[in-house]
Amino acid sequence: MEQVQPPYGYCDFARTSIPPDYREALGLVSIAWSCVEHTVEDAIRLLAGVDVRTAAILLTHASLPQRLDQLLALATDRFADDGVAHVKALRDRVKSLVGTRNDLVHGNWFVEQSSGRVLVKKVKARGALRSDVRHYTADEITQVARDTHALSLDIFTCFDGVRRANNLTDETVDE
Repeated sequence: MEQVQPPYGYCDFARTSIPPDYREALGLVSIAWSCVEHTVEDAIRLLAGVDVRTAAILLTHASLPQRLDQLLALATDRFADDGVAHVKALRDRVKSLVGTRNDLVHGNWFVEQSSGRVLVKKVKARGALRSDVRHYTADEITQVARDTHALSLDIFTCFDGVRRANNLTDETVDE
């Protein structure tokens, strides 16, 4: 079968027109975000007092908003007001980054033919169909990755005291 060239603005299947620094930055966002999701799950596990296997069964298919609600409910049950306020602040940081992360990871990346600029198109259909095309620099995307990584470390640090107080280990789920 003869390969067909996609029209302008369509997904870059070969990913050859997207510059390497953009591909690297987007990969860093993805990796950093997986750390956020893992640390949120681990925090829930620690506060719920369940083993890694049980946590995986309960959380693997839960959406991030559900996990954040669970984390806050457990923190409210287990922590004093200042601890709850800290968890709320972490939750708010996750919420502030998730929109940008979704745009970056789920957007349609392409290079504008006339200018050579790298663009991302996002389409939303909640209530009404909307689309938006935006230019990010590779440095801006890398900064999102840095902010996301810092958030995952802050979540880990917040719950490391619980881990230490209960002599819990970072065991992993057997495949």
